Amino acid sequence: AVGRIAASTGLGGRGARRVQVRFDGAEIRDDTALLHGYGFASRPRVGADAVVIFPGGNRAAGFIIATNDRRFQVELAEGEAVVHDDLGHRVHLTRAGIVIDGGGDLVTVRNTPKLRVEGDIEATGDVKAGTVSLRTHVHTAVQPGAGTSGPPQS
Repeated sequence: AVGRIAASTGLGGRGARRVQVRFDGAEIRDDTALLHGYGFASRPRVGADAVVIFPGGNRAAGFIIATNDRRFQVELAEGEAVVHDDLGHRVHLTRAGIVIDGGGDLVTVRNTPKLRVEGDIEATGDVKAGTVSLRTHVHTAVQPGAGTSGPPQS
């Protein structure tokens, strides 16, 4: 059956996320398990569609195998894929490359001792290492010609 998410809660240590689903005809199913593929998780917004399977027709033992939210769709070319949310945050696998869009918010790379980039980096804004700006930093002891300057000032 296809229903709509009516409410959801945090995991609360229960394994699969549980949601409330409303079906046409005012049928409501509480505590319905929301299953995802390994390595992916989501918490759909109230109003999202839910595909619910009821093994053996038992309406008390359903589980959700897919969700979709028509309000937050992303246009895709054939063969493309995207992970996105309702705020405009996206990781878009386009035909031309990978686009990470923070939707106007900060994008953070966390818990890694190094970030390796194999290839060029292009930036339209400033780049900072600690407090040293690539655009505005100055060096000490600048030498003319082929001389070597001192370290950057912070």
